[in-house]
Amino acid sequence: MAPNTCCDPVISSPSFLRLGRSCFAAGIVFFGLQHLFYGEFVTRLLPWPNTMPAREAIAWIAGALLMLAGAAIAAGLRRETVAFALGGVLFASALVFAIPAALRDASFGTAWTNAGKACTLAGGAWIVAASGDGRRTATLRFAAGLGRFALAWFLAQSGLQHFRWAEFVQYLVPAWVPGAMFWTYLTGVALVAAGVGLLIPRFVRITAAVTAGTIGAWVLLVHLPRALGEPGDRNEATALFEAIAITGVLLVIWAQGREQGSENPEVRERSHLRNGVSAQRPNVPAWLCWRMANSSDSKNVSVPRDAQTDADPAARNERTPTPGWDNPPDEYYTDKEKPLPADSAAGEKLHRDPPHAKGETSAGGGGDAARPGKEGVFGKPIPPRGQM
Repeated sequence: MAPNTCCDPVISSPSFLRLGRSCFAAGIVFFGLQHLFYGEFVTRLLPWPNTMPAREAIAWIAGALLMLAGAAIAAGLRRETVAFALGGVLFASALVFAIPAALRDASFGTAWTNAGKACTLAGGAWIVAASGDGRRTATLRFAAGLGRFALAWFLAQSGLQHFRWAEFVQYLVPAWVPGAMFWTYLTGVALVAAGVGLLIPRFVRITAAVTAGTIGAWVLLVHLPRALGEPGDRNEATALFEAIAITGVLLVIWAQGREQGSENPEVRERSHLRNGVSAQRPNVPAWLCWRMANSSDSKNVSVPRDAQTDADPAARNERTPTPGWDNPPDEYYTDKEKPLPADSAAGEKLHRDPPHAKGETSAGGGGDAARPGKEGVFGKPIPPRGQM
């Protein structure tokens, strides 16, 4: 039987999550290569001053470390620790060098762009660090939220700069596209809207998806042709991989789904539970899977035992308990709490007609009702098996 995915309308996509991390890591590795090749800092990543002593040697060391960090993020080697540390270094550099320079730039020009990109790449590293499967600490959640704010600010700032520097931006539109000024203003509006959308939890995921697609299109239509057309201009290559890295961060936000937008660990737990039920228990009815996904206390919601798994003691006992586990071995239950067999008449009856209050939409009856000894939605204990 095919997995029941109809009951999981909000699914985190592991493939897109990996793609997003890889895009971000590719940008970091490329910036490291630029440090090694030119012996200078990529000022939109590490805006360190030209007056720094031993600048070339430090740039080489920074390049090597950036390449190692990017490779570790792509390969998943201590990704959370490496990405969090990378974000801290990038943000500290932006805070000390880039942001003060931007505040001195009254023209709202290049210094603001460099500061925005430095903060965005730092925040992107924190968002990638928080994209793992484990429970995030309060510090990591705060850093990821700050990273999303930095990305939102940069997108909105870039949109405003499209209006401030429209005469310059229109030359970035490919020559074969008519109405360059129209597209300049339209993309400015879109960027401002994307910045606002990333700050509203309800619209975070859809905003990230649309913006990732838009910037990905710019990579193919604008940045890549310009980089290939001017191979000697390292700024074009830098802009290309900046766009790739930012697209990767947006893909990570989108692939994380509701839990990334809400920054709510309870929602994160429900997402893992929902995906696990959908993939591992295709025989679970759609209504029960949906209730489990939207329960305010999903860890206490369970489903009936699988009769085929129960028949094989080896298969039943080889699994270990997890927060979203729905088929533990018998020794983890008291006699009163042992669930009904999935193929029993009482179990089928509860599946077809679970107890619920009139107008009840939240979980609280369907899953709990499948395990006697717990309270139903009416607050009355459900009778043990054999006394239904």
